[in-house]
Amino acid sequence: LTAGVGLAAIALGAVSVVIVATSIAVSSHIVARGRYSNYPSVGWALAVGGLMVAFGLSMLLLGVMPNE
Repeated sequence: LTAGVGLAAIALGAVSVVIVATSIAVSSHIVARGRYSNYPSVGWALAVGGLMVAFGLSMLLLGVMPNE
């Protein structure tokens, strides 16, 4: 019935799904209350995006480096 996972693990997973779904629903209400007449420039968005890519690539590199 539980494919060897166990009822406690399945119950914990079900509760986790409800918590995540509730967080998403609450977040959508928070975002809906915002005012979005001012926003960053395209240059700012590209710079931040580039920095995020650089950070991600450096973390990937650190993650695949052999431990000494």
